[in-house]
Amino acid sequence: MSWMRSSPPFPHHELGGAVRQPACRGGCRLAGGCGGSRPGKVVVDTSGAPWLRAVARRPYLIKPNREELEELVGRPLPTVGNVTHAAEGLIADGVGAVVASLGGDGALWVSDAGVWLASSTVERPLSSVGAGDCLLAGLLAALDDGASPAVALTQGVTWGRPPYPLPGSVVPGPC
Repeated sequence: MSWMRSSPPFPHHELGGAVRQPACRGGCRLAGGCGGSRPGKVVVDTSGAPWLRAVARRPYLIKPNREELEELVGRPLPTVGNVTHAAEGLIADGVGAVVASLGGDGALWVSDAGVWLASSTVERPLSSVGAGDCLLAGLLAALDDGASPAVALTQGVTWGRPPYPLPGSVVPGPC
């Protein structure tokens, strides 16, 4: 697979400061070992200390929400431009792709292939619990079928939309 850099489809905002570099400490057990090669594609969707350790391993794809990305970079990310800049820093540090779920702002894909933003309108949202998991499932299913990042992100946002009108942690079943 070859990658080429493309420009974001919206204004890019410069921020001061650098992305915090989580250290790989003893106990890292992800594919390839500390600094090793990656025999498979590792996708990370977690939080807290495991999040910091996993991202230090430069996985194929990470799926933070805005708060998890803020935790990782150590600063607030109030705008989509801020999120984009933070994600680009992670890409420069070796993460393959960042797919950030941004609630009402949609979801953002950032990689060497480019930057895409997808959104969906939900009338009367009751809960966002499970929406990020559904987004990731749809995105990975599309990538597994050979879809481009833009198509995969669109499918992910489509799959992530159904939980919003449902209460609590209810995720819809098959129709």
